[in-house]
Amino acid sequence: MSYMRKPFKLKREHAFPKDGYRPRTIWITAAPKTGSTLLTMRLHHCLSWRAIWPLPRAFWRQPQQLRMTAEFGSYPGNVLIPQTHTMFNEASEHWMKKFDIHVVVPKRRLLDSLVSASEHSKTEAGLPFGYLPDSIKDMSDDERLSYVISVALGWYIQFYTGWHIASKSNEFKVIYVDYTHMVEKPTDNLRQLLSDLKVDRTDDEIKEAVEYASADKTRFNVGGDRSKECTAKHRALYSSMVKAAMANPDVASAVKALI
Repeated sequence: MSYMRKPFKLKREHAFPKDGYRPRTIWITAAPKTGSTLLTMRLHHCLSWRAIWPLPRAFWRQPQQLRMTAEFGSYPGNVLIPQTHTMFNEASEHWMKKFDIHVVVPKRRLLDSLVSASEHSKTEAGLPFGYLPDSIKDMSDDERLSYVISVALGWYIQFYTGWHIASKSNEFKVIYVDYTHMVEKPTDNLRQLLSDLKVDRTDDEIKEAVEYASADKTRFNVGGDRSKECTAKHRALYSSMVKAAMANPDVASAVKALI
């Protein structure tokens, strides 16, 4: 008996140049703790498109890779792919070209994200970078943050560098969303994002989406400058790792604004 899946027909690609209609796909991919849940809720409410998660659910705790499902391949309308933690690589490049996908990438200062990720790991280990043992929940705050910086910073740098390289190519449509702007000026931020995506919505629809996706409905992070919570030891560890990584010109160009 064969346990291989039967191939599905990608009806979606055949619908592209049909009577002038071209279904659109917007994909939110983000490093952890960069406001992706909040952004997804706002955009989904505003667009009212079908949300399809093209990932095997069983593997959500691992570094995530797009793997288009039969639901996505057979759906002919506009689609929003909710937040994933997927890097730019050959597989994501293939799907972006095949379906003309617009990619939205939230950006947040690296150290702020790492502090939030450390806090998150007190109760949940489901983050896609490095190895987070169950014992991380029993570490002191100081030990936990040192561990997260050590195992996660390289992942964050790789994530942002990959999408930076993609954004410099004319082949791909990559739009960045600033975390601070998203938090401090949510209506303006969503309006600008929709404009970049060439999606028309009224001011009332935008305000409604922002109100709908309030922080109490999301796994929202503590905003502001979280680097203040770091000790001199944490800063030294972080600085030494960033300095070593930025010897690569692509890395330096990608993350210089996030340090």
